[in-house]
Amino acid sequence: MIKKTLSARLDPDLISRLKEVSKANNASIDRTISLALDAFEREHKAGNSFSERVSFLEKNLCALLDLVITFSDKIDQKFGEASTNERDRMKSLFKLVEIKISEHDEAEEIRFHRFMAGIAKENPP
Repeated sequence: MIKKTLSARLDPDLISRLKEVSKANNASIDRTISLALDAFEREHKAGNSFSERVSFLEKNLCALLDLVITFSDKIDQKFGEASTNERDRMKSLFKLVEIKISEHDEAEEIRFHRFMAGIAKENPP
């Protein structure tokens, strides 16, 4: 495969934005583009209408809930079998996961409010 330079294919302003976003997220430009494409595909699959998007989110949340329940059952079993040292390590790990989930929730809430603001602009009362 032949590699093309970004400057030959993309607008300089877009390249600057890619560099800024990549630097801010401590990611490569390739990773930033990949994440953007993934987000675009998810949005496309979610549908165009608000009800389609809600339905899509509902299905994904139900699937996620099933995974969390299964994971929780397995963790409870492992925790009961673990030594004191292993339990302490698991508690530390769970605390880190809890922090990351909270950060993610805050980011999702901001995105949701932006999305709702966009809908309000498109459909004024």
